[in-house]
This record gives sequence, C-alpha cells and structure tokens, in this order.
Amino acid sequence: MTLILLLLAVSLPTTPRAQAQEPAVFAYQGERHRDPFLSLAQGGTYSPAQTPQQPPNIQRLLLTAILEDSKKTLAVLADPGGFSYVVANGRLLAPDGTQVPEITAVIRKESVLLTTKDGAQEVFLKKNESKERS
Repeated sequence: MTLILLLLAVSLPTTPRAQAQEPAVFAYQGERHRDPFLSLAQGGTYSPAQTPQQPPNIQRLLLTAILEDSKKTLAVLADPGGFSYVVANGRLLAPDGTQVPEITAVIRKESVLLTTKDGAQEVFLKKNESKERS
C-alpha cells in the first residue's frame, strides 16, 4: 500500500500556479498644471516643468478642454510642440505655472479668447475652428 501511494504522488501532473497580474502603478508627482488629458500610462514620455523658450503662437494653440466647478473655470490649451498651457483668472500660464507675458485670456462657454498687442485669436473646442480677430 505504501508503494502505491508513492506512485500516485509521483505520477500526478503538476500545473504551474497562475501568476497573479499585479495592477499597473502610476506615479503622479504633483506637478503644477499637468495636462489631465495626457495619459500617465505612456511610460515616462511626460516630463514636468518644461518651459518653452518663447511665448506660444496664439494662432497655433488648440483648446483641449474647459474645466468648470462651482468655484472657478480653467481651460487647457496645447501647442504643436507638445506644451500644455492653462488659462486661469484671465491669464495664460506656461507649463511651469508662470504667467506668459503680454497675453490675456477670456474663457467663454466653448472657446477661449486670447489677446496680444498684435491682435486676438478665439480658439474653439472643436479642432480647426479658430477665428482671428484684428
């Protein structure tokens, strides 16, 4: 009887244990004004606190989002170079949180009106619907 039990123990098929997949972990470092629509899952393609070398060309900015709660309204704009700007309290803020000089901004229901000394540009939520104002 002992011999039979040993044979059964040896002849039982062994199946590898299913390895539990660990959930993905995303690290948010609390950067100021990180674009909330950039995926944290991109694996390190986002680098915070970069500042463009020159003010943005307001004619090339795209309106990504308008965010509103009971206390304030913010808008997120992106330029073709990959930089994100935030509009808050009538000011255009660079990716590092500093105010972009000589550009004022007004958030409307579905657009943002950007004004410089050279003119104004209204940027709409829908792509390719920007209007230049003189």
